[in-house]
Amino acid sequence: AGPGAATLGFGATISAARARWLACDGGITRIVLGPEGQPLDVGRTHRVVPRHLRRAVEARDGGCVFAGCHAPAHWCDVHHLVHWADGGETSLENSGLLCERH
Repeated sequence: AGPGAATLGFGATISAARARWLACDGGITRIVLGPEGQPLDVGRTHRVVPRHLRRAVEARDGGCVFAGCHAPAHWCDVHHLVHWADGGETSLENSGLLCERH
C-alpha cells in the first residue's frame, strides 16, 4: 500500500514490502548520481572505477594526492582509499589519484 519504494530495472514500481521481500534473495546496488545524472557512487558491485567517476576524481584531486608529489592526473590511477578487498566502496569519497611511484 502507498507510494512505491523502488523501481525495477524494466521500470515497474513496487511497494516497500515487496522491495524488502526481494532484498532477502537479491543484491541491491546503491547508485548516487551527480548533478548531470552520472553515477558517482556504485557501491561494492564494481571494483574498477568507471570513466565518469575518474573524471570527477581528476577534477577534485588535480594530480597525485601523495604528500609533496606533483604528478599530473594523466600519470595517475584512481585507487580506493579503503581497499575494495577490505570493504571499501567504489565512490568519489573513497577514491584518490596516485601516480605509479606512490
